[in-house]
Amino acid sequence: MSASKAQPNPRALIAVAVLLVGLAVYTAVVVTLADYLPGHWAVEAIYALIMGLIWVWPAIALFRWAANWRAQ
Repeated sequence: MSASKAQPNPRALIAVAVLLVGLAVYTAVVVTLADYLPGHWAVEAIYALIMGLIWVWPAIALFRWAANWRAQ
């Protein structure tokens, strides 16, 4: 039985960096746009729910890309 060293994933560092920068930019945009919403609590709650979930799909795609680095 041969012991093989696990190779580090070079895409993981890129994915984390892109995610951190992307979330910072996304947060700034979302907070800026929230200033233009009507002051009603229901509008703010729906906005927070939608904007709080939208970032998940690009993050999933980013980490799928990072996880498949050996496939190429």
